[in-house]
Amino acid sequence: MKRVSHFRDLSGRALSGCAFLIDRYRDDLPWSASDTETWVGVVDKIGNARLIRGEVAWYTDVWTSESGCVYLTSERSLIIGTPGTSSGAGAYQWSTLALPFRAWGGWGFSDQLFYAWGFDGRQQQVARIAAGAITTTVVPGPVVSMSGTSPDLLYVAGETGLLARWDGHAFVQVSVQETASFNRVVVLSEHEIYASTRNGAVWHGSVHGLSRMPAAIAGGAMGVTKFAGALYAASETDGLRKLDGTQWVDAKAPQAIRKVWGDRTLFALGDQHLIETSDAKDYNVIALASLHSVFDPVVLTGASRLWLAS
Repeated sequence: MKRVSHFRDLSGRALSGCAFLIDRYRDDLPWSASDTETWVGVVDKIGNARLIRGEVAWYTDVWTSESGCVYLTSERSLIIGTPGTSSGAGAYQWSTLALPFRAWGGWGFSDQLFYAWGFDGRQQQVARIAAGAITTTVVPGPVVSMSGTSPDLLYVAGETGLLARWDGHAFVQVSVQETASFNRVVVLSEHEIYASTRNGAVWHGSVHGLSRMPAAIAGGAMGVTKFAGALYAASETDGLRKLDGTQWVDAKAPQAIRKVWGDRTLFALGDQHLIETSDAKDYNVIALASLHSVFDPVVLTGASRLWLAS
């Protein structure tokens, strides 16, 4: 029996202060959430990775706020880690908020306003969490991504062509002729909205409507983002792509890409490497194996099978 690890996701506006998820599981058994460890790490100001939490549990998503708080969605809960004030390892203070559904993901504007989405056994739902109070609304399909600039300009995207806008009372499907699953929506303003699909389509437009771009992403679009005035997309087969006029061209990132996002830093996540750049010219390539190594020696023991930084 051997335990193997898989780097799953990362959240943050820059590498410094970001949080990441790594799964560890047995390779001799079919995957099972009850036997999967999820490890949470953060990267400090000088680029060193360290663990803050590990557990035999399935954390479905991670989101990091400006203040450095780490938000984890789990089976039926939201787990929030608040950085400590000590100058040492800096233990996080953890709190848990029960959710009324099995949560598949989450995204927030700030520590004061966070959203989670999932399935309650009957309907797909989105929960709005403000000051510990939860309000839920039904959404017309399974959500994969959320983006907005304010609570009044908020979109969700997801499976089987789900692209919906919050109208103040409900999420209403946007009129798009798309049956493929959306995997990313990016809202920059009322006049600039992007969304991508697994079949390679990239949609763009405004609150008044979106249309499919003429050029598709070969191999399927794994995400789209705008960085330093240019539009970038991830391709499983062709790596990082950049829009040049009406065509997607090679952005010359050194690895194949399965996810891309950006704000202060452009991130591109491959199977073996995490790539970051602040200027889309010089790329910092980080081997994911170096992040795995921070927890490989750690063994979960005891009845709780929970590990916390101290």
